[in-house]
Amino acid sequence: MNILTAMRERLDRLTVFAELDVEPSGLPSGAAALSDASVLEVLREVTGIANDAERLQSVVAGVAAQRSKRENGHSGLAATQGHASPVALVQSITGGTRADALRQVRVGQSLLDGAASDAASDACVGVAPDADAAPMTDDSPDATRAPWHAPLQSALWAGRLTTAQHDAIRGGLGEPEADGVDPASAALAWSVAAETLVDEAVAGASVEELRARARQLRDILDPVGAENRFQERYEKRSLRMWIDQHGQHHGHLVLDDEMALWLRSTFA
Repeated sequence: MNILTAMRERLDRLTVFAELDVEPSGLPSGAAALSDASVLEVLREVTGIANDAERLQSVVAGVAAQRSKRENGHSGLAATQGHASPVALVQSITGGTRADALRQVRVGQSLLDGAASDAASDACVGVAPDADAAPMTDDSPDATRAPWHAPLQSALWAGRLTTAQHDAIRGGLGEPEADGVDPASAALAWSVAAETLVDEAVAGASVEELRARARQLRDILDPVGAENRFQERYEKRSLRMWIDQHGQHHGHLVLDDEMALWLRSTFA
């Protein structure tokens, strides 16, 4: 179903709740008059609308980012609106946090990657191969091959993932790269991991759990890289303490994995 049609149908279903068809200031008392079953139904419909709107918002944010590339200079979309980056442009419009705007741009660009791949694939349909060209093998670069994160895109389009879940999984997995593994095999392994995490999201895993699980799977797929990443975190350890003008003591810790686990266990 078309996304705008789906949003319109959800809104139509909400019109049966006359308690909500009020001025914004009257919403608290109107919602309070709903039955328990109605509260749950409204919450599901509104969440569906919000998720559809967020998918649409992310794609448009991705388009804005594409039109604001550095090579476009002052003619880029963000620059023409007086902003230094597409993230700043999106944040100025949405009124949200920079982290939210950054996530919308990231997800939008990821979704546009898949659209570009699909367009390239469609453009190749019906084109006869060049007789003088070298035959394509499994190791040959293929510009029309779907990106490894295609399962995340499909799940987002189908409403099985939210943009926050999509961003957590892709950010946790990182880009497919493993020591001694060819790029095609690495992409396939990352794609399978993405499918696994989509299933976990559908089963009820939270965004925080998905991000942690994605990192775990990445370390399993790339043990050499995992060791290097651990060493980098270990070398970045730091402790800073200071007293402010009111005599309040402050501290800032940057921990490696083992010390963080020890500290969490101590607090628990």
